[in-house]
Amino acid sequence: RDMAKSVELARGKYCWLFSADDIMKENALPKILKEVEHGHDIFLCGLTQCDFYMRSIEEHPVLDAPACAEFELKNDRDRAEYFTKAKTTTAFFGFCGSLIFNKSRWDEIPIDEEFVGSCWAHVARIFRMIPGGLHIKYLPESFLYKRGDNDSFADKGVVNRLWIAVNGFNRLADAFFGRNSMEAYHIRRAVLSEYSLPALLYMKMQAHENRSS
Repeated sequence: RDMAKSVELARGKYCWLFSADDIMKENALPKILKEVEHGHDIFLCGLTQCDFYMRSIEEHPVLDAPACAEFELKNDRDRAEYFTKAKTTTAFFGFCGSLIFNKSRWDEIPIDEEFVGSCWAHVARIFRMIPGGLHIKYLPESFLYKRGDNDSFADKGVVNRLWIAVNGFNRLADAFFGRNSMEAYHIRRAVLSEYSLPALLYMKMQAHENRSS
């Protein structure tokens, strides 16, 4: 609800959702301001994954598409191509810092009470935009440093945080596209890709060290 309230109070044409402990890269804002002149609904940008101390680890994979690729998700063919090219749940709007969106489009959709508190209420809101048209431009360049190991939804342990991600995106896939749909298949594929065996083993190690479940 705090995210929804922040956007409600905003007065700009576009909003860039940003976590308090992530850092915008130098010259990112002028580049984004130039991009939003094109008037698309959403600009999806890249990010650099960091550790707790903001030391760079890797460029986070998002979409297997060229720079400035555009997709209209209302269109069946575009939507199929976009979902097929998704590498992680960031392509499905999971990370708020990758999203720059047209506020008027956001305001058209009321908050989805079913997903409030789930970590994914903003994703549900964006998915609801698709039938009315949702034009996305992909900007793979990293515009921010994302701080890791500091997730407020991980307060009950890394295993519980994994459950929030897996269960949350399963619910989103079923609610908006249907369990056996093409879209649901690719959402689940992206979840499995993001939470690979090494990532799961790392979470298990952390859970053991912290004696958390």
